[in-house]
Amino acid sequence: MLRIEFPVGDDNEWTDRVATHEGLSLLQCGEYGATKAALDGWRVERGIFIANGDEVGAFQALIKRLPIFGGGLAWVNRGPLALNANTDTIENHNKMLAALKAHYAQQLGYYLRIAPNIPAEDPPAETTAPMGFALAGSDGWASAIIDLTQSEEQLRAALRGNWRSTLNKAERAGMKIRTATEGAGFDEFVGSYQSFIDGRAITTSVTPALIENLQTRLSPENKLSAYLAHDNGKLVAGILIARFGQAAEYLAASSTDAGRRAGAGQILLWRAILDAKAEGRMRFDVGGMDPDLTPPGIFKFKQGLGGTPYRLAREIETLGGHPLSRLVRWRVRRAR
Repeated sequence: MLRIEFPVGDDNEWTDRVATHEGLSLLQCGEYGATKAALDGWRVERGIFIANGDEVGAFQALIKRLPIFGGGLAWVNRGPLALNANTDTIENHNKMLAALKAHYAQQLGYYLRIAPNIPAEDPPAETTAPMGFALAGSDGWASAIIDLTQSEEQLRAALRGNWRSTLNKAERAGMKIRTATEGAGFDEFVGSYQSFIDGRAITTSVTPALIENLQTRLSPENKLSAYLAHDNGKLVAGILIARFGQAAEYLAASSTDAGRRAGAGQILLWRAILDAKAEGRMRFDVGGMDPDLTPPGIFKFKQGLGGTPYRLAREIETLGGHPLSRLVRWRVRRAR
């Protein structure tokens, strides 16, 4: 079994530490954990896996401890992470899961829930889970990845026909495009995004409060970037891009009817992809593309980018030895 150590360091140091780990997502970055702690009352724990004296993986867990009685919830979302130098095989992944179970469920008595960052089986298994765990919830996270090691010509050729045609039209229209990571431009995006989700009664975990809090914590090279399109002096669309490790991800968007007709979403996203490539990022995640859960119009829009779809393994769970562990599981299942 692997040993877990809990290194000392701030949020940015943690993000730098896991920058080259396999399958890193924003949810395992230190600044995201700190934001969830500030806004939602989580406690953050970050650990590394040690085998034969070497670090082989890492994880960030969000903790909710039951007051007075002890026990609680340990939630590892899109982890644990394996180092690039170590093949992310099922065997290695299961060793990390076993170490997490030993620490959180067996030693501390927590209800442990994990959304793994490994690909789902093909075809997906309906009744199997790693030893000592049970399946929990529905299918895992689904999205698509664009390989930024391709040339710009290859990336453009991969765009679906209608998407590329709309992009061509938007480029000819001469909309004013700008980017912002702070100041009035960034505030303009947040305000438009707030109005957009309020006007359509959209429920999302990417709230304006999360965006603003997270932005104050990110290092300069990893700041969220707002891309804004103005037509005739009016803001018609905006998108928000996250950066972490070797990846960039489409995080949020707002748009108007005029922006959709003009193809503002296409030109903003295309500009963001090329910028991520120019920065040396290796991949671009479209930020969620599930054929069952993503609204059809958004799914078709993201599909037009020509990325490679993926789905992660289903969430798993294990009960701790604490007497209230089953109650915690019941409350988590109701919340999700």
